[in-house]
Parts: sequence; structure tokens; C-alpha cells
Amino acid sequence: MFDYGKFLATNFQSPAKLSSFLRAFGVQPPSDEVVRKWFQRKTVPADWFAVLLVYLELDQGGPVSLTIYLCGEGNG
Repeated sequence: MFDYGKFLATNFQSPAKLSSFLRAFGVQPPSDEVVRKWFQRKTVPADWFAVLLVYLELDQGGPVSLTIYLCGEGNG
């Protein structure tokens, strides 16, 4: 399983910061309510997850490791 809650908290801290992050790259984020639900439900739709990964990679200057967000059987 992938821990989306941890991914969101580690990389964006809050819905407002996630939205600001996307706007900084010229991306129109989903509504504040939608982003807030991502944090609340600890999940991100696949299309948006891919977008977040691309812009995190651009922001950090290299690939983003997802290993620390794996949890469950066989993953620690």
C-alpha cells in the first residue's frame, strides 16, 4: 500500500501549500475543497498524483523517491 497521507504531509504540509506549489508552476489546482479532501481522505487521484510527482521532480531537480511511502506487508 502507498501512504498518500504521509506523501502529502511530507511534501506539502497543508492543502493551501499544495495549491500554492502548483500555482507557482502555472498549474491551476483543483478547488480548495477538493484538495482539502485529499488531505482528509489521505488519497490523491492517479492523474493528479502524476502531476504532483512531475512538479516535485522539477522543483527538486531530480527524481522523487517514493520508497518511504510504501507500507504494509513486505514493506516494513
